[in-house]
Amino acid sequence: MKTKLKSTLRKGIILALLIVVNITFHQSLVKAEVRKGPYLIYPGSNTEMMVLWQLHTTSTCSIEWGTDTNYSDGIAETQEQGTDHQHTYTISELTPGTLYYYRITDNNDYHTGSFFAGTNDSEQSITFFAGGDTQRNSSKINAVWSKLLEQIEDKPEAQTFLLHAGDFTEDGSEGDWDTIFFNRNRLHTTELQSKLPIMGARGNHECYTGTQYGKYYPYPQYQSGDIMHRTGEGCYYTFTYGPVQCFSINTNESLDIGSDQYQWLKTELEKSTKAWKVVYYHAPAWGSGNHENRDDIQENIQPLLAQNNVKLVINGHNHDYTRSLVDGVNHMVMVTSCSSNTRDGQVIAEWDGSKPKDELEYPHLVYYDRYNSFAKFEINNRELYAEIIRSNGSLVESFVISLDESYFPEVSITLPLENDWFYKDETITIAANATDKDGGIARVEFYKDDELIGEDTSYPYEIAWSNLTPGNYAITTIASDNEGNQTSSNSIEIEVKDELAPLSYCEMTASDQSYEWIASVQFGDFTNPSDPTPYSDFSKQEIVVNAGDELDVILSPGYKSTTQYSETWMVWVDYNSDGDFEDDGEEVLTGSNKGAFNSSFTIPNNTLGKKRVRVAMRYNKAPELCNNFTGGEIEDYTINILNETSYLTDFSANKTTIEASQSIEFTNESEAGEESILWTFDGGNPATSTDLNPTVTYNTAGTYSVTLELTYSDGTASISKDDYINVTEKAINQAPQDIELSNNLVSADASTSALVGTLTAIDPDLEDSHSFEIVTNVGDATYYKIENNLLFTDKAFSFNGNLTHSITIRVTDNHGNSFSKLISIQIQTSTGINTDIANNCLIYPNPITTQLNIECPQVSEVTIYNLAGKSLIYYANTSNNSTHRLSTSTLENGIYIVKVLMTDGHQIVRKIKK
Repeated sequence: MKTKLKSTLRKGIILALLIVVNITFHQSLVKAEVRKGPYLIYPGSNTEMMVLWQLHTTSTCSIEWGTDTNYSDGIAETQEQGTDHQHTYTISELTPGTLYYYRITDNNDYHTGSFFAGTNDSEQSITFFAGGDTQRNSSKINAVWSKLLEQIEDKPEAQTFLLHAGDFTEDGSEGDWDTIFFNRNRLHTTELQSKLPIMGARGNHECYTGTQYGKYYPYPQYQSGDIMHRTGEGCYYTFTYGPVQCFSINTNESLDIGSDQYQWLKTELEKSTKAWKVVYYHAPAWGSGNHENRDDIQENIQPLLAQNNVKLVINGHNHDYTRSLVDGVNHMVMVTSCSSNTRDGQVIAEWDGSKPKDELEYPHLVYYDRYNSFAKFEINNRELYAEIIRSNGSLVESFVISLDESYFPEVSITLPLENDWFYKDETITIAANATDKDGGIARVEFYKDDELIGEDTSYPYEIAWSNLTPGNYAITTIASDNEGNQTSSNSIEIEVKDELAPLSYCEMTASDQSYEWIASVQFGDFTNPSDPTPYSDFSKQEIVVNAGDELDVILSPGYKSTTQYSETWMVWVDYNSDGDFEDDGEEVLTGSNKGAFNSSFTIPNNTLGKKRVRVAMRYNKAPELCNNFTGGEIEDYTINILNETSYLTDFSANKTTIEASQSIEFTNESEAGEESILWTFDGGNPATSTDLNPTVTYNTAGTYSVTLELTYSDGTASISKDDYINVTEKAINQAPQDIELSNNLVSADASTSALVGTLTAIDPDLEDSHSFEIVTNVGDATYYKIENNLLFTDKAFSFNGNLTHSITIRVTDNHGNSFSKLISIQIQTSTGINTDIANNCLIYPNPITTQLNIECPQVSEVTIYNLAGKSLIYYANTSNNSTHRLSTSTLENGIYIVKVLMTDGHQIVRKIKK
């Protein structure tokens, strides 16, 4: 008994310990398990990104981020928010357009993701995506997202954002959010959510149960309501991303004129400064599916869209992909997981009758498809290219939207000039000319390397830029008109030198140039012609000399008439760089002459570097330093005094004639020992380089010079080769322009694989090769096939009573350029209009009036078609009679085709009705 008790007690203790260990182990597993996410929301700022996730139990987490997987930019600890173990953290101080990686840690369990910070506001090219109606079948959602992820893998910068047109889940319950939208067994789904911020519109299924939509997608841009548990009111918002502004509205809330949501949308559209505006909401105004079109949106919202140049609307709700075009607005209905998948795309103009709805009921419908898909949009300045891609990777359709040029302002930079340079302590005036044909200019923004440095809202459009940092900069401007349309100017390259501006010298002007002025000055090889003006500052132009040189000078006056006057010239050089010309030896030339004054002076050996030079000419009297006078002119220059040291200086290029966008490799062949190198490439990219042997790309056709400057310990050397590089226009391969078919006639009784004709591409690029294909699911494509460039009837070929077949053929050249053409093929019947007897059948009379008689054994059915191939009269023989009478009184006068189907064949004849 005692032994048995000890054994029982021992078993009980072991069981208790196992239970404790099991519970502890289970709690550890649950604590580390993520229930949803991590996933992303774009807060509307290109320096921020929201990261969200949910756990099964309470836990403190950490988040790390950085530009690589060392996650070294930042780390933060997060506490759960609300009552359901949710975590949210907004990463800030991001660099726009930069790829970031992040990692969530919970009890040593890691979950990772990545994102691109929003692009610069001045960016004119982006890619983004759209989908909708993900409330059913997580495996179908997963399949669609897998194809979207392939797009990001092929083009990493396309990792921007996804617009969701609503109906995230079926009933909005917690279970649906867990098992459908955030199903963690669907790896493509979780990966996409960790990489793309999903910006949603509220669907009707988000209204069915609870407030989970606002709980899991608490967009900070919402107009009203608390963040974590939204009731549904105020679920509309807007955000900008580079060149596009997106507007999400709530079709579960009033859109009547005067409603809060209507007034908000009207105000936001009117004040938008983006050329591209995308509006997305759930229930469509135009579509074709299992719900009626929304009349209130057609009547109230569509006018706002058209008035504000909105070109693209994204919807859901109908479970079929459609695109309708109304007043220039493309209304697209997206479906990501709810379509029936029974028919691929069909163009309305070529439907054979199996339309989803009556064409008259849906006159704006352009395209229709019943397959799960997503949309990819690529904006490039004033064009948007769209592709709709199915879950199997095939293309539904593609199309291009172009913005009307008349909507856009024009802008160009007037100051500074291309390749101007400045000292680092100068203030640069940047000026632009901006106009708008259909309104006014609201503002002009000024950028250096995509960084906004100022704006001006009134003419003349200019800013002062100071506190300069040495370097090379691309200066651009963006003009916005009063409708929010924007245009970017071409960029210009300038340089800020790591030097202080020259000293300030006394003012000295001549008040009258009506009779004489300085026409040109020549110092050695340096010559500068000029126009009449009281004073000209040419101090940025350098006269390069060697110490000890005898410098020849020719000073030439300009005269109003042929009469020459006596002019007195004086030249000063500030050798000691003290800001004046009053020291001994700084007055280097003086003299008088009618016409050109020729002289020379010697450069001293005891001074090097850049010195200010002043040239003054005065009528019949010596100009006085720092005093104004009448009749003549004053000009300032810079003289750069170098050591008299000779260096072998030269360079070469691997080629000097190229096409635009090609590159050239330059080789420095100068004497070694230099301390620094500076290349200058007119028209090149880069415009300057300090590399020993740089590679330069030329993007614009023209003739360009190249300069190489070298600095040695005891002097400098340089060489310039004028018009050294010749850049020709890049030859652009053109798309084929036409398709010709050698024969477009085929017999109604043609055999399988009968040759119809040869296809030829008309292409301005004569050396291109071409491939041909039939655009499937369009017209009568099923009856034909293409092998190489030959068109054949397919095995499915049979005459269906239509005397004309239409097929769309696409030709693609070896550069990927395509052209499509609708080709008509005429069907020849074997029986002429006067043939009444064939196959022992008598079909009469001809012409017919009110009755057609057919005397023929074994008739099964008779069909009468018009010349368009439409069946007008159908007769089925249900008896064994060999004589048949068909009433033709309903037919209008004209020509008709009669097809008699017999058990052993068929007969086709034409008849005239009078």
